[in-house]
Amino acid sequence: MTMRLCCRVHWGVRNWQDALWLGVCVALVYAALTAPQTVAGPKSLIALGFVSLHKFVVVTAMAMTIFLVRKYR
Repeated sequence: MTMRLCCRVHWGVRNWQDALWLGVCVALVYAALTAPQTVAGPKSLIALGFVSLHKFVVVTAMAMTIFLVRKYR
């Protein structure tokens, strides 16, 4: 629901590149907000990188799904 609202109001996904950029931006914002609280050493930095990569994949998949459903509806 929140992702659909974000795609409609703030970030229009008109093609797959827009979906990728949305995923990159959300993952970077997530990493920037979470890093000061969770990073205490190299292992936690690597863990944050994997969590941010997972966030990128999930957001990109959601945005692509919204784009494809809207396109082929």
